[in-house]
Amino acid sequence: MSNDEWASERGNFSTAKGKARDRAFEVLKDTIARHGKVPTANENIPPATPCISETHWRAAGEPGCISEGFADATRMAFKRAAAKLIKDGMVGKWTDWVWAIR
Repeated sequence: MSNDEWASERGNFSTAKGKARDRAFEVLKDTIARHGKVPTANENIPPATPCISETHWRAAGEPGCISEGFADATRMAFKRAAAKLIKDGMVGKWTDWVWAIR
């Protein structure tokens, strides 16, 4: 394929969950680029790693269209997407600090 995307015999297929996760990761990286701060050195966050608070990430994600539903749907979609990113090792978290790993 010319755009280097994966496709199956069924055609292009993506899930809303994948889209929410990808969008949450984009929002995290963008928000860190704009507002990230390197927290005080400690053994739980890699040195010189810009971070933002999870609260700041969530607030940036709400208008970033993580979900097309109402406030509760948006909150739950963000919570699921954030948990998946952390579980998959794409996002690190310590207390309220979050950072992009890849």
